[in-house]
Amino acid sequence: MCSSLSCFRAALAVACGLCLSCNLPELRFTFPQICRSVEGLTLPPGTGDRMSLTMSVDESFDVAGITGLAEDAAFEAKLVSVEVTDRDGRTLEWIDEASATLHAPAGALPAVTLRYARANGAPPTRSITVPGSDADLAPYLLSGRLRADLSFSGTPPRPAAVLDAKICFEVSAALGQSQP
Repeated sequence: MCSSLSCFRAALAVACGLCLSCNLPELRFTFPQICRSVEGLTLPPGTGDRMSLTMSVDESFDVAGITGLAEDAAFEAKLVSVEVTDRDGRTLEWIDEASATLHAPAGALPAVTLRYARANGAPPTRSITVPGSDADLAPYLLSGRLRADLSFSGTPPRPAAVLDAKICFEVSAALGQSQP
């Protein structure tokens, strides 16, 4: 069974093969949000003092496999958001600042960093969502890996916190039709 995109591509090729000269425009598909969950990010117990903590994520993330795109397809990936929650449902009021830095494979491109700062007097919340970026992150994901550093600054709770993160992308692909 083929993915809907590969079935469409095959049907398009057959239909175009019936024409002597087919000049179809490039087609652009936008997929529903593609999210990757990273669970069980364990922070050390707090000491009552302000701390800065960083943890690294290196996860498999096969965009071509998820979308059904050919490995050589031209696609764009925009980061929509990074959401962090406490696994035990505790509030994250202890986090004053947070950042997520996405790294390119083999350092070929500059890192992309997103930042969050809790406003003074903001009510406690059970999740923090850092808005995404307009940068095209497709080259960052072509290696099939999602590499990121998550940093938190604040006064962590005395019992160790276990955080879960969800990183969401919007992926679009351009499919052009070659002449028969």
